Amino acid sequence: MTPFLSFVLGKVLCPSFYAEISGKEITAAWIPDGYLSYRSTIDQVECRLTYQSWKGQPALKVTLENKGNVPFQPTKAGLKLGIDTYMDKYPDWFGKYFPTLMRNEKTHFYGYLQTPAGHALGIVSPQPGSFMECGLQSGVIKIHLHIGLWGTG
Repeated sequence: MTPFLSFVLGKVLCPSFYAEISGKEITAAWIPDGYLSYRSTIDQVECRLTYQSWKGQPALKVTLENKGNVPFQPTKAGLKLGIDTYMDKYPDWFGKYFPTLMRNEKTHFYGYLQTPAGHALGIVSPQPGSFMECGLQSGVIKIHLHIGLWGTG
């Protein structure tokens, strides 16, 4: 079973908890852990994901806990959100969310994505973090949204 709000990004079901260790990217599988709650583990670091309602809007609560005795030191790690932002052709792009505002402050992060049709999706975090990664796929630059938890993100 996987989280009920999920997206497919390439071959990875999102959201997904990942870490890059020794040049290899590891993606953890989600295990149901209560009502609308899931957990996954990489090297004794547990990622817990819970779908909630916040002021009547859908929200995703993410917590991390190192359950081991050794510091977790990957090259990078995070939560891939799986929101497809690639706008390759008309009229398909009307339903695509694009990172319109992303602001990383010293103490927190906030931003939103918006479709050309005017629909908006807000993203906030009480901690600062890296939230976007650009990559070149098939000769085209694509922006992938993720929550960078460690490393250069």
